[in-house]
Amino acid sequence: MLNLGNVTLTQQANGYDSGLNQKYILDSTVPANGGLTGVATGAAASVAGKVEVSSLDVTVTAPLGVVAGGSMFLSSTANCAAAIAGATSTYNTARTLATLSIPSTGVAAAFGTTGTAPVYVCYSVAGATASIPATTFTTTAVLTKATGALPFPEQNNSCNGPLFPLSGGVKIDVRNYATPSTGGNWTSVLRLINPSEVNTATVYAQLIHADGSYGNWGKIETLKPRAVSNLTATAINAMLTNVPTTAGAALGTAQPTANANGAGDRLRISAEGVGSLRVQNYLYNPDSKNFIEASSTQGVDFEGTTDRAPASEGQYQDQDAQTGLKK
Repeated sequence: MLNLGNVTLTQQANGYDSGLNQKYILDSTVPANGGLTGVATGAAASVAGKVEVSSLDVTVTAPLGVVAGGSMFLSSTANCAAAIAGATSTYNTARTLATLSIPSTGVAAAFGTTGTAPVYVCYSVAGATASIPATTFTTTAVLTKATGALPFPEQNNSCNGPLFPLSGGVKIDVRNYATPSTGGNWTSVLRLINPSEVNTATVYAQLIHADGSYGNWGKIETLKPRAVSNLTATAINAMLTNVPTTAGAALGTAQPTANANGAGDRLRISAEGVGSLRVQNYLYNPDSKNFIEASSTQGVDFEGTTDRAPASEGQYQDQDAQTGLKK
């Protein structure tokens, strides 16, 4: 069970009582037939003013879909112990879009006595029958207002944003990684690119020596949506300060190691928070001033959409690595 995030109501503006000196605020203790009540504070001339809520509709987009047999639902508890009573969940055919709805009779209870308690978006894989895709989640929440009951219906209110992503799918081996100490004075300059429009990428790296053993690992960059960063091998190596403790991992030297037959180290890149990353490896020789692109673009994209790549497969471009970092 995974809590992907939550939706809350926020008081954006205040209405006033007929006396024009008492404000109405969100409250859900009074409505007899559901919805949220705007309760006037203090000695109000009237306490009428229920917010005409038809439903709360939360749509969750998952580019690689909800795993077969898995489900999404809304809960009033952070541990997703139970779904909100009366709430429903529907999916499109590809299960890449989930629509989670709370009817008007359940909205007040869902948001608590103040009307501002969080409603959690939960992802269950208890009935999963396949591997769980590493994907990002984004959401749009709409407070849908009732129509037809009043001469002047209220407009719907909505907001959107990213939810917690399922990470660990992005793992890329830089094949021709070079450092001055082992690469004949050639050195790599890595260009890291975060293609995501909404999610921040936390990027890690680990050395893999020519004999297959693991070197040190460490966090090397944090990339905001659409951001890029250029890092030299010297700078990267200085950030690889963590010694692997994974049981059964073949451990080698901590830093780059020269190999008798000239085969150099590789660098394994992994990212959290995103389902897509690009890595370009440039080799630079300060003596000759030569500068070449050594591996073309390497990357992986689990966020395929119908207007970019088959949604069922994503863009698995050059992801050589079969596992993530050995920490």
